Amino acid sequence: MTNIVQTNGMKKLVCFYEEWQKHGDAENSLKLFEVIQKYKQEQLMIAFCGHFSAGKSTMMNHLYKAQLLPTSPIPTSANVVKIEKGMDR
Repeated sequence: MTNIVQTNGMKKLVCFYEEWQKHGDAENSLKLFEVIQKYKQEQLMIAFCGHFSAGKSTMMNHLYKAQLLPTSPIPTSANVVKIEKGMDR
C-alpha cells in the first residue's frame, strides 16, 4: 500500500511541475523540482522549535535512542542543527 501512495504522490507532483513549466511559472516549478528531488531521495525534514532549555535536544536524543545532541540546563544548541543519516560505524 505504501508504494502505491508514494507513486500516486510522485505522479501528482510531476503533474503540477509540468503544468507550471507549461505556463511559464519558473519560480514555483523550480521550488517543486527541489521538492521532487527530496521526495526521490526520501529526505524528511522536521523542525523543532521552543524556548531555551525546553528539552528539544533531549527529545531528539530520546527519539534517536542515542546521545546525538548535547544537553544542559543552560542553552547549548542556540544555532540551527541539522541531523542527517551517515555511514554506520
